[in-house]
Order: sequence, then structure tokens, then C-alpha cells
Amino acid sequence: MLDAFDLTGRTIIVTGASRGIGRTTAEVLAAAGANVVAVARTESALEALVQDILGSGGKALAVRADVNVPEDTEMLVEQTVQAFGRVDVLVNNAGESGRHGAMGETTAADWDDLIENNLRSAFLCAKAVFPIMENQQRGNIVNMASISGQNGGQSARVHYAASKGGMIAFTKALARQMAPWGRANNIAPGQIDTGMSRIPEDRLRAVLDRTPLQRLGKPEEIAHGVLYLASDASSFITGHTLAINGGILMD
Repeated sequence: MLDAFDLTGRTIIVTGASRGIGRTTAEVLAAAGANVVAVARTESALEALVQDILGSGGKALAVRADVNVPEDTEMLVEQTVQAFGRVDVLVNNAGESGRHGAMGETTAADWDDLIENNLRSAFLCAKAVFPIMENQQRGNIVNMASISGQNGGQSARVHYAASKGGMIAFTKALARQMAPWGRANNIAPGQIDTGMSRIPEDRLRAVLDRTPLQRLGKPEEIAHGVLYLASDASSFITGHTLAINGGILMD
């Protein structure tokens, strides 16, 4: 049964891999046997990640790229194919949460930045890998959405909720176009403790109060969801949004 989770020999691109959920995801996929191509704009952090993976007996390549730039995404795919010969899975994890702000406080520039960083970047990466996957007649795309794309969010960040809601719809369209030879799915995290920012005590209490499991999620719990969707264990699942949120939203 566990063979279905084995990623040995498969090449997986992980964007936003320099820290947080992206870094943990890269480590988990490498531990499952994948050739991991770690992508971010911070080269030093990528190199440290790759050295950790190599030191644990895994296979990894660091590629510094800005996934908002078409030429960079094309270069990323070219380097991946040169190194490993194919692209089996793309994990679109790169993105940002943006500033907290209600409709009246969100500027046009705020909107454009979030849509570009969260949605346009996923489109560009998917567009770059699509011909390779189609030619292989095999491919898998896992996009990082959010509970905010499902329920509108809790902090009135209209641009963030729109970008993640768009990601969910984009993934469904991808799933239809990639079938029957490929798959596309979403992960929709709830509140995850990445250790990069401390949640104010009053906000943390409110989050825990509305979370049935009464705790924050861990990056590895999101990474394990990515592993499931990237592997053959989920081979009959496509166009789906896997909610990992502690029960805040039950759908």
C-alpha cells in the first residue's frame, strides 16, 4: 500500500521553496524519493535547503527564479529538463498574504500585486510545464489555495481571497484540460504555524476558538497533503480542493 506514495525517479518543481511550507514540502517530497527542483528568489536559502536534502541522501537542484517573469519560468523548466529529463509534478506554492485591509483600504496597486504574486505566477509556471507534461502524456499540478478562497477569509483581505478563489477555479479548468493524461488539484490550508510571524494573542485566541481541533496546523501537515496529491495514492482525484484547516470549514 505504501508503494503508492513512493516518488522515486519523479521530478517535482516546488516554487516558494526557500522557507515555511515550501521548504518543508520540498524536504518531504525528497524524502519520498523525488528529484526536487527548489525554486525561489533567495539563492542562499535555496542552496541551504538543497544541501540539507543532499546530506540526507536525496536529490535536489536549486533554481533562482522570479515566477512572475515568463522568461524565468521558461528557464526554470529548461534547467529542470536538462538536469532530470522530465517534469512529473509542479507544486505552485509561491505567493504572499498581502497587507490586511478591507475594501476601502485596498488600493489598485495592492490588488494587482496580490493577483500577480498568487495567481499570475501559478498560471505562468503551469503554462511553462504544460507542453512537457502533455508530450509525456503524464503530469500533475498541485496548487496552493487557501481557506480564504473558499469562505472569503476572516480578515477582509479582498485581494487575497480573490486570488485564492481564482486559484481554485483555475485548477478546475486545468484539471479538465489535462484529463485524461494528467491531474490538477488544490491544497487549501487554514491557519498554519510556520514560525515566521507570531500571531497576536487576541487573534490567536479567536482562531483557536473557531477551530474544532483547537490548534494551529503544522507545515508538515500541509506537506503531507501535497505528498498525497503528488503521488499515485490520489490517482483518481482531480479538480479537487483538499482542505487542511483543523475543521474551521467543513464542506
